[in-house]
Amino acid sequence: VIRQEARRIKKWELRYVKRADLVLGAPNDNENHEPDPVKRNKKFIEFLHLGQDEQIVLPVPDFTRTELALVYVGTLTWEANIDGLLWLVDGGWEKLKGQFPELKFYIIGKNADQRLMDMAARHRDIILTGFVEDLEDYLPRCRVNVIPLRFGSGMKVKTINGLCRGIPMVSTSIGTEGLRVEDGKDVFIADDLDTFIDRTALLLTDQQRWEELANNSKETAKAHYTWDSLYRILAENI
Repeated sequence: VIRQEARRIKKWELRYVKRADLVLGAPNDNENHEPDPVKRNKKFIEFLHLGQDEQIVLPVPDFTRTELALVYVGTLTWEANIDGLLWLVDGGWEKLKGQFPELKFYIIGKNADQRLMDMAARHRDIILTGFVEDLEDYLPRCRVNVIPLRFGSGMKVKTINGLCRGIPMVSTSIGTEGLRVEDGKDVFIADDLDTFIDRTALLLTDQQRWEELANNSKETAKAHYTWDSLYRILAENI
């Protein structure tokens, strides 16, 4: 059924693409992917999800005023989010707590899956906040934003919003798919758990690196994920 539906959608998409002079689409992350017929025969530009304007105008948080804390914002019923959080906590939390006994982890999102509730019950410093009306109650005081996704497709809005807010991130490569970010400059990228933990620990302690990533991530967000940047791209191609 899924294959049949995919073929049907592709057929309709190509029909409308043929009528267009300009095609806006998500970037392709697979360098070895064969060029899509759309890209071969049409003027194609990447259309990226925009960040939150109210976050991008806020100043970068002050390292000295942050808690020794991690933060995660996401839909806690989505399997990819559940899997990533369990992977990080089950495999790496005790190592982090061994280095930072006062470390806390705020997981923000409503309707947490039972597996996450059970996980939090085993660790007193892992806090499931539930729905939060204003993320500013948490984000400026947390030192590291973690994106431990191991699978999933599509644009990672949580990562874009993290760039906009200027809170240094440690993410898997899945969490940065399709985004114009550079490892070690805008964000730390790590796909194995040991490296993920080590880079998280670095940002918890190294104020200089923390400030570099915070400032760079916000500048990248301003350059690529605002209405102004989108209008500029459209104006150049229409």
